[in-house]
Amino acid sequence: MMQHSYDKSNNVFYYRDRGRKVATSATIEGLDKKLIDLGYKVKPRKETSQVTVQDSFTLFLQEKKPPVVREKTYRDYKNFINIYNEYNNLRIDNKLILHKRLFEIDRSYMLSVLKLLKHRYSNKSEVSINHWFGILKNALGFTYEYYSFNTNPMIDKELRFNFEKKKGWSPSRKDALIVLDAVDKYCLPSHALFTHLCAHGLRASEANGLKVHDFDFERKRFEIVRTVDANGCVNKTKSSSSARFVKMDSHLMKKILKFTEGMKATDWLFKSIGGKPKGQKTLRENGLKKALRILRKKNPNFIWRGGMHPLRHYYASIVLQVGIKKGKSPIWMSKQLGHSSFTTTVNMYGHIIDDDDDAMAEELSPTKR
Repeated sequence: MMQHSYDKSNNVFYYRDRGRKVATSATIEGLDKKLIDLGYKVKPRKETSQVTVQDSFTLFLQEKKPPVVREKTYRDYKNFINIYNEYNNLRIDNKLILHKRLFEIDRSYMLSVLKLLKHRYSNKSEVSINHWFGILKNALGFTYEYYSFNTNPMIDKELRFNFEKKKGWSPSRKDALIVLDAVDKYCLPSHALFTHLCAHGLRASEANGLKVHDFDFERKRFEIVRTVDANGCVNKTKSSSSARFVKMDSHLMKKILKFTEGMKATDWLFKSIGGKPKGQKTLRENGLKKALRILRKKNPNFIWRGGMHPLRHYYASIVLQVGIKKGKSPIWMSKQLGHSSFTTTVNMYGHIIDDDDDAMAEELSPTKR
């Protein structure tokens, strides 16, 4: 057992490691918590028969906090878990899901939870329900392993929520070029450049996370190594596969060279007056959205669904078409978009490849000689 000491002059409890104070607190409980967080002390474990769903959520959030996961991911976890709070009164067999003990949970119970979510929140999207059900499975699965339960019901494939994912919309090449030209014409260079980067397949957070030294003008490429979310928090990339090199065509390179003239290598590409990254909302509102407002004022029938992300879909359609035409490997195509596998790329963007022309039926004929 770890021995703590008490400093009378400062009225704090403390623990020393090799003569150096590594943690101090006004209470023993606070000191224990700090030692646990620093890895000096093992978390006290409950008896497995007493562990509840609420305990699982608490443990999951303790173990999955930054820097283990991105700030945005952690906030999402907390928001998803919040659906199970006592205020929402989610019950199975007249007992709050939060108070259910893990050793009592099986496939039948989990399917009842899914049924309850779908019934209670029938006005919500299936994507949201999948997030809420998924966070419960993840937290429980993590806890079953943490406490070394004999079984882990969460690995049951029957618990997968199969729902039809909403297909992303992609603009035509003609409409995408109209928008990009409008951004250049009506918006400030920083807002226009941000939009052009998103049209090269970058997520908004990736474009906002660029620094001047990420650009390699000799090799005509730049590197994605970090992101900046909507709250200004600097994070790692969405996944390890999202860290990638993106090719620069001559048009984009010319824009970046002009824009970065006189900037320091360590500067954020889109920096505010205080030197920090600009807010994504500012870059979107004064870039793409401003251009769309002007275009729709001139032509009320101009169609654009959503915000920045359709530009990534547009780039994906180009990657797939060029990749197939040039005989590139599936791995090459998935890398251009920062996906871990080609399956992800096809599942997300395969539907946006242009339809075949009428002559394709003859090309596909098995009797053609």
